[in-house]
Amino acid sequence: REDVGSIVSHDLRNPLGVVLAASDLLLDLPLDENERRQQAEIIQRSGKRMQSLIEDLLDVARIEAGAFVVRPSLEDLRPIVEEARSLFADQAERRGIELRVEAGAPCTRTRVDRDRLLQALANLLDNALRATPEGGRVVLGVREEVDAVSLTVSDTGPGIEASLLEHLFDRFARGNAATGGGAGLGLAIVKGVAEGHGGHVEVKTELGVGTTFEIRLPRG
Repeated sequence: REDVGSIVSHDLRNPLGVVLAASDLLLDLPLDENERRQQAEIIQRSGKRMQSLIEDLLDVARIEAGAFVVRPSLEDLRPIVEEARSLFADQAERRGIELRVEAGAPCTRTRVDRDRLLQALANLLDNALRATPEGGRVVLGVREEVDAVSLTVSDTGPGIEASLLEHLFDRFARGNAATGGGAGLGLAIVKGVAEGHGGHVEVKTELGVGTTFEIRLPRG
C-alpha cells in the first residue's frame, strides 16, 4: 500500500498539475482559437499519461494475482516490430538518436498476443531512448531460432549497475536511466508479458557500453 501510494502521488501529481493549470487558463483568460487548442492538447497529453500509469498499475496487480491474460494468435512478428519502432520514431529523431530494426528472417510467424507484445516492446523502447544520449543508437531486433523467437532492444546508454540487476524486473524498481526514470512498472510488465507467453526476458549490460533486453518466446 505504501508503494502504490508513493507511486500514485508522485507520478500522477505532475500531469494532474498540468491539467489543472491548463484548464484554469481556458476558464479564466480570453484565448483565441489557436491558444485554446494548444491548452486542450496539453490537457489531452497529460490525461493520456495518467491513463497509461493507471493501466500499468492495473496490469501489475493482475500479474501478481495470476490474472494477467494473453490471447495468442498466429502473427508475423516483423510488422509488430515495425509498428513499435514507428511509435518512437519522432521521439528518437528529436533527440538525434538512431532507431532502427534488424530482422534476421524475412517472415517470422508465431503465436503471440499482438497487443501485449507491442506493449512490452514499447516499454523497452521507451526505457532505451531515455537511457541513450544524443547521437546514440537503439536497435530493435527479431530473430528466428529452431524452437524459439528472440526479440531484442539494444541501446548505447550508460549500462546498468550490477547492484540493480537482481531486482530489475520487480514492480516499482527504480534507480537509474535503465528503468526509464518512470514509475518502475514497465519492466515488471515486460516480464509478465514474456512469461504469459511461456517465455522469459533476459538482460545483458556493460557499463559505459550499453544494454540489451531480450524477450525469448517459444515458437508456436
